[in-house]
Amino acid sequence: MKKNIILTYVYLIIAISFAIISCNKNSNTEEILQKENPKKENPKKEEPKKGDTSLLAYSKPFYLFTETKAYEMTKQEKDPYLKKLYYQIAATPTAEWFEGVKAFDDSTLKRLIEGAKAQQKTPIITLYGIPYRDCGSYSTGGHKTAASYKAWIDRTSAIIGKTPIIVIVEPDAHNFCLKKGWKYNDAKYKERAELLSYVGKTFTDNNPNALLYLHIGGTELKQEEAAQAVINGGIRYMRGFVTNVADHRGTPRAEKWSEEFVQTLQKKGLGTKYYVIDTSRNGIDSPKQTNKAYYYSCNNFNAALGVRPTTKTFAPHADAYLWIKHPGLSDGTCANGDPKAGSWYPAVAKSLVQKAIEKGIIEEWKVPNNF
Repeated sequence: MKKNIILTYVYLIIAISFAIISCNKNSNTEEILQKENPKKENPKKEEPKKGDTSLLAYSKPFYLFTETKAYEMTKQEKDPYLKKLYYQIAATPTAEWFEGVKAFDDSTLKRLIEGAKAQQKTPIITLYGIPYRDCGSYSTGGHKTAASYKAWIDRTSAIIGKTPIIVIVEPDAHNFCLKKGWKYNDAKYKERAELLSYVGKTFTDNNPNALLYLHIGGTELKQEEAAQAVINGGIRYMRGFVTNVADHRGTPRAEKWSEEFVQTLQKKGLGTKYYVIDTSRNGIDSPKQTNKAYYYSCNNFNAALGVRPTTKTFAPHADAYLWIKHPGLSDGTCANGDPKAGSWYPAVAKSLVQKAIEKGIIEEWKVPNNF
C-alpha cells in the first residue's frame, strides 16, 4: 500500500515537471515568433480612447504616392531582374517628404491629398524643413528663418484640412543636435523647441484627423535627455513620437527603448504617448558599415529592408511600423562616389531588396505586366 502511494507521488511530480517544461518552451517559442514575425498583433495592445477621431488615419490602408524616384526608376528600368527588385520598393507605401522651400511643394502636397481621398486611403508625410534641420550633418537645408517656416506650416495645415493623415515631424530635429552638444539655453535650441511646438499647436487647432509623431532618434539617446527635448518641442500637442527614422536598429530593440520612453514621459506628467517605428531599412539589426562613413546608417550595403508598413505591432504603445525613409535613396556623400542626399542609388536599392528577400523579411511581389 505504502509502495503504491509513493509511486503515485513520483508519477505526479514527473507529470508536473513535464507541464512546467512545456509551458516554458511554448513561452520561449512565442517570444521567438514575435521577434521573427512582427506582423503578429499583440493581444495586450492598448485600444485607442473612444471619440479620438484622429485615429481614422489607421482605419484605412496606407496610400501609395507614385510621384517618387523609386517608382520612376522602376518604370524606366529595362532589366527584368532589376525591375523586379526595384518594384519591391516602388510598390510599398512610403512617407512623402516635404521641406517647404521648393516652388512645387504645396502643389505636390495637394495632389497627394487628393489622390489619397480618391482612393480612400491614408497618406503619410514627413515635415523636414526646420531651419538648420540636421545640425550640420549630410542633409543640410530647410527654411532660412523661423517666420518662413511658420508660414509653410500654416499652408501645409490648410491644405490637409480634415483629411486623416499621418505626419512625421522633423527627423533629425533632436538626435544629431543632442549628440553635438546642443544645450537647452542655446538660442538655436530655444528657437527649434518653439517652432516644433508651433507645429503641434497649429495641427491640433486645425487638423482633427491628423496624427503627429515627433522624431526623437532612437536607442543611442539617454531617456532623460530625450524626454526633456520632446517636452520642450511640444510633444504634448502630438499623438506621440517616432524612432529609428533612416536608421537600422532592429524593431525589437527600437520597441524596447520606446516602451521605456513612454514610461519616462508618463513619469513627467505627459500621460500616455504612442509611437511609430521606421522599419524601411532595419531588417538587419545594426549591420556593420562597409564604407568609410562615420554613421553606420549612411548608405550601408549590409542593411536590408524591414517589414512593410503595418498596424499589426506587438508592443502595447506601438501604433504602426512605417517606411519613412525612402529605401534606395542616397543618405548623402558619406563615402567617395556616393550620390548626394536624396538621389537614386541603384546599388543600395538592389542590395537592400536582395538581402530582405534572402532573409525572408518581405514577401516578393510580382511586377504587373503593364508596369
